[in-house]
Amino acid sequence: MKKRFSLIVIGALFAFTAFSQDYQPRETWPFIYESFQTGNARTLDGTLVTDAPFNVAVHDGTLMYVGKDDTIMRCDMTHVYAAMLGEDPYVNVMGRMYKVLSELDCGMVLLGTEIDTEAQSKVNIGYGISTSTASSQSLALMMDGRFDTMGRKIQQTELDKFRGNVLPTRQTYYLRIGATLIPASKQEILSLPGVDKKEANAFLKQERIKWKEVPSLEKLLVFVSTQLNKQ
Repeated sequence: MKKRFSLIVIGALFAFTAFSQDYQPRETWPFIYESFQTGNARTLDGTLVTDAPFNVAVHDGTLMYVGKDDTIMRCDMTHVYAAMLGEDPYVNVMGRMYKVLSELDCGMVLLGTEIDTEAQSKVNIGYGISTSTASSQSLALMMDGRFDTMGRKIQQTELDKFRGNVLPTRQTYYLRIGATLIPASKQEILSLPGVDKKEANAFLKQERIKWKEVPSLEKLLVFVSTQLNKQ
């Protein structure tokens, strides 16, 4: 299956700001990257925004940027198609940015980064409650308010970067086929409507699929796409 590079080359060459491998997002800096990355973003109508500082909010996956007046702003996710942050390509899926690990004719292998709510539930998040006592909806609203840096000056936010509590994160691999986003796990694949469970089990056993390795997930992407196209 031929690979596609439309997202990977949308901005040609980009300046890359390296970040520490032991970096962890914090309440005062709730972003995937330690520093805003110079890159490009493409809108759904094809408009290209070039050489702008971008980052991704870890609590809701939205694309953030630094405006002309040095304030942190949130992109309108209803208009964002894809972005390049440093050397990393991202695509917008249902209002959340996912890192593109591979793109084939039949779909993509994506990586999502989000707050690990299970780990977060072991600590108090303030307001007199722990995350384990909050519904997922109210928790999302609380997080959005607590970690909202929109409208703040980038200089002040950077000064506060390491003052807040660490936000535990988790990464999840996905297959994207058409408009469908599928978590890359054996349980999800075997229960996916349109996939023959017997054939899937045989394929997983034969190929010895490794769930966190891109070459294996590319094979899985092709298999699942073929299964779904039988319908």
